[in-house]
Order: sequence, then structure tokens, then C-alpha cells
Amino acid sequence: MDGTRLMHQEAPYPQVLAGLVEELRYWPGWTLTLEDIDRGQGSKGLTLCILVDTLDAYDHTSRQQTMHYFPVPPAAYDRRSWRRWLFNRIGDVDTHERMEAFTTGTSKPYAPSHGPGNDPYMVREVGTVEDQRESYRGGVNPPAIGPALARELEGYRGRWVAVHSQRVIFAGDNAATVAAHAEDAGHPPGSYLLLRVPKALAAFLGIGQQHDG
Repeated sequence: MDGTRLMHQEAPYPQVLAGLVEELRYWPGWTLTLEDIDRGQGSKGLTLCILVDTLDAYDHTSRQQTMHYFPVPPAAYDRRSWRRWLFNRIGDVDTHERMEAFTTGTSKPYAPSHGPGNDPYMVREVGTVEDQRESYRGGVNPPAIGPALARELEGYRGRWVAVHSQRVIFAGDNAATVAAHAEDAGHPPGSYLLLRVPKALAAFLGIGQQHDG
């Protein structure tokens, strides 16, 4: 952690929380402890550790053990507040397990994000471009197009384009062909904007118009 500014906090040892953890009874296969540990990525300190022994969500013929770490807040809570905090952390683990187990067909639409920097207890709902542009009235707002993309679109008047991350990724005279090229390149339907660039480009971009939210 050379050159990195560290956070420092102090609080009385949460003896009330420790007592709650000791007396808690939950599902078989769940083990809760309070430990002063290094959680990795430069984070360490008093931690609520929840070890879950359950069926593997990706292979129901086997079991797996997963450890969940929750930093204990530096607070002087009373019993009721610590009890609710403990209840909510167990709820986070329940949510995580549900996200992994929930399957429609062969898809796990809410599979948690486990990578560094991600919150593995956050339920992520991935919206499409159309979702983002739909107004509360049910209509579709003009696309949110930045100045650089607007300049790029000037060269595609009258043609079909696929737009991803504020840049044209494919262009052509046929919508189906452009869409096929985008999808062949790994952009599934809904992840890019498919449009025909009109000659009246300024009106299309909504210059001087208000989006209705």
C-alpha cells in the first residue's frame, strides 16, 4: 500500500454484537464468527465472517463452502441496532445465494459480480439502450449523442449505423446487415443503438428540444 492514504477509525469493541453472534441460530450449514482479519486489497480489521455450506448453484451434484466477509462498523450501537445490522448482513448472503441459484432456462440473469471492486451483494439489472431512452410517457427520447459522435454521424447521412459507447461500430445501407455485423462482433441485440442517420440530423439529435425524462 505504498503511497496510499489509509483510513483509520476506532470504536469500543462491540461486545453486544459478539453476544448476538454467539447466541444466533440460523440455517444448518451456516457458521457466523467475529474475527480480526486481513480481508485483502488493503482492508483489515474486525469482521463478521459468515461461512455457508450449501449446494453448488452451478452443479447441484456437489456442495461448496463460501466465506462472506463484512467489516464491522465502528459504532457504539445498542442491542436492537446491532441485531438489525446482523440480520441485514445475513440477508445480504441470502440475496447472494439467491442471485446465484436463480436460473431461467440456461441463463442466470442476476449472477453476482465477484471481481475486485464489485459489490457481490448488489442485484444488477442490465438495461438495454431502448430501456434507457424510453420516457415515462412510453415514448422514446432522442438518443443521447455527444458532440464527437454527432460529428462522426455527419459522414453517414442516409445510412444505417450501429452505435456503441458513443462511436459508430458498423455502417451500411441495410439495417439487417449492420445488425448482423454488430452481433458477429459480440454486441447482442439491445446493447447497441441501431439507427438510420437522417439528412435532417440536427432535428434528429434533439437540438433545441427537451427530453421528457
